[in-house]
Amino acid sequence: MTANKDRLSASRTRAQLLAAIPTNREKFTISETAKLLHRPEQQIYNLIYSGELPARNIATRPELRAMYRILRSDLVKYIEAQPEGSR
Repeated sequence: MTANKDRLSASRTRAQLLAAIPTNREKFTISETAKLLHRPEQQIYNLIYSGELPARNIATRPELRAMYRILRSDLVKYIEAQPEGSR
C-alpha cells in the first residue's frame, strides 16, 4: 500500500460516502471532492498524481495551471475500491 492509499475512516462508511455524492452532478472540483471524502485538498491532488483517482484537466491552454475535474463515476469507483476500516 502506498503512502497515498486512502482507507475509509471508521466514522464514515462506504455507504455514507456514496450517499453524500450528489446525483445531479457529473463533475466535481478538487475542493468539492475533498469535502465529499473528508480529506485535505493536497491528498486529492496526490491521489490524482499517483493515478489512484482519475481526473480530467480542463485547462484550455497548456501554460495555464491545471484545473482538474473528477467525474462522478470515477469518484464512485474510487470509494468502492477502498477498504473499510480505520485510516
